[in-house]
Amino acid sequence: MKKHLVIFISIFLFIFVTAAAENEAQIAESIIDITNNLEWSANGPRAGEKVILGVVGESSVTGELEKLASSASVEIRIKAFTDDMSDCHVVYTPTTDLKNLAKVLKQAAKAKLVTISSAKDFARYGVMINLMADGSKLNFEINKMVLDDAGVKLDSKILKKATII
Repeated sequence: MKKHLVIFISIFLFIFVTAAAENEAQIAESIIDITNNLEWSANGPRAGEKVILGVVGESSVTGELEKLASSASVEIRIKAFTDDMSDCHVVYTPTTDLKNLAKVLKQAAKAKLVTISSAKDFARYGVMINLMADGSKLNFEINKMVLDDAGVKLDSKILKKATII
């Protein structure tokens, strides 16, 4: 009986870890795709300047982003940070904690940074682009009002895939 339980738990953990890694890869691919397809009015990188994509805190998505950044159509530098995001253009927050989200959004609003998250309903709280896993598919939610307020335009191909909030 113990042996069967250990085997069952091992299989369950393997499936869970594999699904989580696949989800992280999807999130990272989507973040890079979004970053490739942004048009800034005034607050984005200047011509020839790298896009600084900041990741709030520690996240397993950071490694995936670093792998994918080299193949992006725009030059992207990945930066992990905890407090100062002033030199970023795009910020990904992996948090699901509303208190942490409020801090990030307050700083990002001042600098008019593009904000991306992957937590349920965060677009309703002010995140510009929210990525949500639905089985093996990743859905987009766009808070168009906040995106427009920051003077950022997103490629129409991405907008067509998204739910506009």
